[in-house]
Amino acid sequence: MSSALHRRYRSRFSTSILLSPSVPCSVRRYTWPRPNVKMGVLFVTLGTTLLLLFSTTLYSGFCLFRNFLTARKLGVPVRIILVDHINPLWLVFDRPVLSLVKRLPFGLGNNSFTRYNFRGWEIPDRYYSHHEMGDAYILVSPRNIWLYLADPDAIVDLWRRGKEFPREVSVTGESFIGTQLCCS
Repeated sequence: MSSALHRRYRSRFSTSILLSPSVPCSVRRYTWPRPNVKMGVLFVTLGTTLLLLFSTTLYSGFCLFRNFLTARKLGVPVRIILVDHINPLWLVFDRPVLSLVKRLPFGLGNNSFTRYNFRGWEIPDRYYSHHEMGDAYILVSPRNIWLYLADPDAIVDLWRRGKEFPREVSVTGESFIGTQLCCS
């Protein structure tokens, strides 16, 4: 057998076939090419990632809807934010994402998501939210329901009834600093 024919079969199939003139053609072995394992791994990884992303989005949507229904029962104005502004991953990407969303045309970038969903949004907002919505309003996210009050008597009453209104220890840092710390 010529070496050119042997090279052609070797480069075409995944395993080399050695053909010799003493073996008749009907007995020669043919092997199929190996499946591309790398593409299979890529498709499984991509499918798993998309399924995880879809299920996380669906779960967040369910939690957001549940929190919205709970907050609506209080009878104060409710604003929805899609991502909690204390989410650790969101804290990394909030400014770049919000700057892109604010550039959307036709006023799509001017909404509750861009107004209330970044670190320190309370500082540029000042009193404008209370001026628009009154002494109390609620921000709803998939994780939390945030009640913002501007009435001092209501705030004192809220702090006196601490068992009815539990504090978020992960936000206020009470486990490290003490129980007398209040974040406002």
